[in-house]
Amino acid sequence: MLRPTRGRVVDRPAAVGWVPERFPADQPFTVAQYPAAMGRVAGPAGPAAGRAAADWVERLGLAPFRGVRVAR
Repeated sequence: MLRPTRGRVVDRPAAVGWVPERFPADQPFTVAQYPAAMGRVAGPAGPAAGRAAADWVERLGLAPFRGVRVAR
């Protein structure tokens, strides 16, 4: 990311998201761990993040891959 050299941000929403152009494949997370970790950034804390992530892993049909590292 580049640091801005001029300008300003006005009327910014309370929550701002960022989606990288390329997914950083060297993540140390498994399929089950990644959504829980990202959820803790801006979502529920502690065990609630883990439960929500587990629900999404199931809903998205990723349960057979929950222990696989994201890079794979």
